[in-house]
Amino acid sequence: MSDLGALIRSRRAIRKFRDGAVPERDMREVLEAARWAPSPANLQP
Repeated sequence: MSDLGALIRSRRAIRKFRDGAVPERDMREVLEAARWAPSPANLQP
């Protein structure tokens, strides 16, 4: 099984979240990953 296949099969829907802020470093990392994600028709923010 490929790493991608394992990742897709092991994903979970999270319905409960912790109270509290997301650390700034984590937020920057997520936003940077989103910046590199493909967009339909090359739409850009």
